Amino acid sequence: MRIVSLALLAALAGCGGEDATEVPAGLPTHPGELSALCPEPDVPRDFYEQESADARRQAEALIREVRRNPDGEVTVVSEDAHTGETFRYRRTVRELAREQLRNPGMRGVPCARSVMAELEAAVEGHAARPVEDERVYRYDEIVAALDLRKHGAIYRSPGGCEIDTIYASRNDLEPVLEEKNLTLVTDPARTVGLELYRPSDDCVRELQRGLTALAAR
Repeated sequence: MRIVSLALLAALAGCGGEDATEVPAGLPTHPGELSALCPEPDVPRDFYEQESADARRQAEALIREVRRNPDGEVTVVSEDAHTGETFRYRRTVRELAREQLRNPGMRGVPCARSVMAELEAAVEGHAARPVEDERVYRYDEIVAALDLRKHGAIYRSPGGCEIDTIYASRNDLEPVLEEKNLTLVTDPARTVGLELYRPSDDCVRELQRGLTALAAR
C-alpha cells in the first residue's frame, strides 16, 4: 500500500521557460483526500470541523488552479507502507482534479456534492450545474435528539429499542434499504436511519417520531 504525502515537491507549468508559472502549495495530492470534506460522523466535533475546513480550502485551491493553470505540473511523493520505499511521480493539475473526481467523487462527499460539481465544471471548462448537498448528521446530534443511552457497544432508546447501527445520511442508508433481514427505522425522506434488534412496536414508533422531528429541524 502506498501513502502519498501532502507536500508538493515541485510545480511548474508546461516545460519551463519564461512563461512557466508556479503551482501553489495546498492542493489535495493524496488520492481521495477530499473525502475529508465530509469526515466520519463519529469523530469529535472540533476535529470534524477542522478537517472539513481544511479540505474545503484544498478543494477551492484546486478549482482555482484548474481554471488558471490546468497543465501546470506537481510532483507528489508516496511511500510503501511496508518497505518504506519512496516513489515520485508527476501529475498535471487537471489530472489531480480528475483523480479527486474519481475518488472520492461526488458520491463520496454527500454533504459537499456542490464542491465536486464545481471542480468537475472547472475541469470541463463550463459553469457548475446545480447540485443539492445531502444532509449528513453527526452521531452526537442523533444520540441527543433521540435521547439514546450507550450500553457497552450499543445504544438503547428510552423505550428499550436496541440500536445496532446508525446511518447518518441517505448515502449510508441506500445500500441497506432493500435488505429483507434488517429492521430499519428512518425518517420519511430516508435521510437518516437506525438498524434495530428485535424491536417492540412502541419503541419503533418512538424512534420514528424522533427521526422525523430531527430531519425537520
